Amino acid sequence: MRHGDLLLKRVDVIPKDAKLINTLTLAEGEATGHHHTFTAGQVEISAPANVTEDVAKYIEVKSKSAELTHQEHAKINVGQGMWKLSIEREYNPTDKVVRQVLD
Repeated sequence: MRHGDLLLKRVDVIPKDAKLINTLTLAEGEATGHHHTFTAGQVEISAPANVTEDVAKYIEVKSKSAELTHQEHAKINVGQGMWKLSIEREYNPTDKVVRQVLD
């Protein structure tokens, strides 16, 4: 399931080393200040202990669904269950660098 530059993929288990983080925001735009945030539903977000911007986050939707919003995208309902979050990347052939897409 896509929401702008985010990809949510169902998973069967969240890694044991993932720790709950105190936010309902999955990603914030570096250029615009826009953000992908859960605004309704019961959600827990966790990340591996040594989290960096390049490390995926994990989401557990405990309610029937949870509403994910962004200022420039239509809101979506994320179904109950466990999800892995990945952020879209792009390759710059001039610099030969892979980087996160900037919002």
